[in-house]
Amino acid sequence: MKITTKFLRFALIVFLASVTTSVSLSGQKLHMGLFLDPLVGWYASDNKSVEAEGSKAGFATGVSANWYFSPNYAFSSGFTFLRTGGVQSYSEEVTMLFSNYTSIVLPGEKVSYIADYFIVPIGLKLRSNQIGYFTIVSDFGLDPGFLNKSKISIPNLEIEDESGTKEMRSGILGFHVQLGAEYSLGGTTAVNFGLGYEGSFSDVTVDNSGQPADKTRNRIIRLHIGLYF
Repeated sequence: MKITTKFLRFALIVFLASVTTSVSLSGQKLHMGLFLDPLVGWYASDNKSVEAEGSKAGFATGVSANWYFSPNYAFSSGFTFLRTGGVQSYSEEVTMLFSNYTSIVLPGEKVSYIADYFIVPIGLKLRSNQIGYFTIVSDFGLDPGFLNKSKISIPNLEIEDESGTKEMRSGILGFHVQLGAEYSLGGTTAVNFGLGYEGSFSDVTVDNSGQPADKTRNRIIRLHIGLYF
């Protein structure tokens, strides 16, 4: 995976903000974690002329940071690399814009999207008192981020993994809701697993000339698997 200069600057800002927060919030306990989550994503449009045609497998991976201000409540954040996407078709002829050319997509032809995002979630984590080795946990909040890269494939036109820079928006604002459990391995170390639903408030595609005006949003079901310290 190519790490861009923009990503490095973004990661540095997140790191400095995390350090500042952990220092300023005295008395809190900071728990860090690593995760790798398989997911299924799809697109939902508010325009009836844009049809959802299927889902795409993806994943999310990164670092979690939880600042506990009481035994059962924490501010949650961290850094996430998210790969998701969807498949759409149109009820009318549309023009797709690529880096060096345009292409006419006929009604009913499927357009497949894959998008990579860098996300900094901001949420609230709740957990029950420990029952044996288990603790019930939930997390909900907002997911601001930006697009790193995207690819578009149109099988009927023999277009595969073409850059989707001109068809995808650079910024994203989403939300997440997650419910799961932690299994204690001793001390503060625990395996975390759960199921989450995510989506975007913002439009993820660009309405270029020759395309129907709509708002297309991410929808994701995600299986969370993490190790926390």
